[in-house]
Amino acid sequence: MFDLSLEAIVYTKAITLLATVAVVMIWLSYYCYRLKQKNEVIFGTHHAPYIAYSVCIIAWISSNAYFHTNLLPELGASAGIFMAKFANLASFFAFAFAYYFSCQLAAEQRKGKVHLWQQGIFVTLTVYSLFINLRPDLTVEHVDIEGPSQFVIEFGSHTSYFFIGLVSFVVLTLVNLVAMRANSSKLTLAKTNYMIAGILVFMLSTATIHLGMTYFLGDFSLTWLPPALSISEMLFVGYALLTSRFYSVKYLAYMTLSALLVCAIFVLPLGAIFIPMTDNNQWLIATPICALIGITWGLLYKRVSRYASFLIYGDKKTPVQQILALEEDFKLSIDDAMRRLGTLLQIPNDKLRLVTSNYNETFY
Repeated sequence: MFDLSLEAIVYTKAITLLATVAVVMIWLSYYCYRLKQKNEVIFGTHHAPYIAYSVCIIAWISSNAYFHTNLLPELGASAGIFMAKFANLASFFAFAFAYYFSCQLAAEQRKGKVHLWQQGIFVTLTVYSLFINLRPDLTVEHVDIEGPSQFVIEFGSHTSYFFIGLVSFVVLTLVNLVAMRANSSKLTLAKTNYMIAGILVFMLSTATIHLGMTYFLGDFSLTWLPPALSISEMLFVGYALLTSRFYSVKYLAYMTLSALLVCAIFVLPLGAIFIPMTDNNQWLIATPICALIGITWGLLYKRVSRYASFLIYGDKKTPVQQILALEEDFKLSIDDAMRRLGTLLQIPNDKLRLVTSNYNETFY
C-alpha cells in the first residue's frame, strides 16, 4: 500500500501543472457561464469542440503532473505505462478537437457545414490513435522510473505514426485559420490572429519538446512545459470567441514593458538589501515589502508607463491616452475634436460621423 498524502504531490513542476489545471477549469467554467448568459447554442457550433478541447487539456495536464510526483515511483511501471498512454490520448484529442474547432469555425464563416473529407480525417486518425494506444506495446513499451521527474519512456513501433498524426492536425488547423483570413473583416482578422498566436505557442512547444527532445533525444526533463503552455491556446482562442475588443501587438508590448520596468525597480534594490537578511525572519521582512509594493505600485506604474510608451510609440502618451485626452476638445469644438480623432484613428474625415440617439439626444 502507498501513502497518498500531500507530500506526494508537493513538487515544483507538479504544483505548476496543477495550478494550470485550476486556471483552465476556472476559465472553462467562466466560458460556459458566458455562453449560458448569451443563450448561445453549443452543440453543432464551434463551442462544442472548443469545450471538448478544454476538457482534454485538463486531462492531459493532470496526467503529465502525475510523472512529476512521488506517485510515479510508488505506483511503479505498470501505472506509469497506463498514465503515459492516457496522456497520449488526452494530447491527441486536444489536437483533434482543436482541428475540428477550426473546421467548424471556417464552416460557420462560409455559412455551410464541415466538409466530409475533414470529418473523414478526424474520424480516421481518431480510430487509429485509439487502436494503437489501447493495444499493448504499440506506443509505450515500458517506463523506467528512478524518481519524480526522473523517468524514461520506451516507445513502441507505432509512436512515429502517432506523432505524424499530431503534426498533421497542427498543419491542418493552421491552414484552416489562415484560410479564414482571406476576404475577412478587420474584426475577423483580429480574432484569427489571436487564435493563431495561441495555437502556435501550444502546438510548436508540444512538437518541439515531445517530438524533438523526448522521441529523438530521449530527454524527458521538460515534458511538463507543453502542458503548462497549453493554457495559451485555450485563453487566446477563448478570449477571441467571447469578445470583440482586441489589443495590438504594440499595446501588449507597452503593457508588458511597463510591468517589467516596475518589477525591476522593486526587485533589484529590495532584493539586494533584504535577501541577505531573510535567513530566519522571512515573514517579518516580506510583510512590509508587500505593503510597500501594494501602496506604491499604481503611482510608479503611471510614471514608468510614460517611458515605456515613448520606447514603443515614440510618444509619452499611447494612442488610447491621446484619444481619451480629446474629451476636453469636444467640449470646446466638436469639429476640431473630430478632425483630431480622425487623425489619431487614421480615418478620413468624410468617413467619420457623429451619431445622435433620438431617445435622449446624446451624442456618440
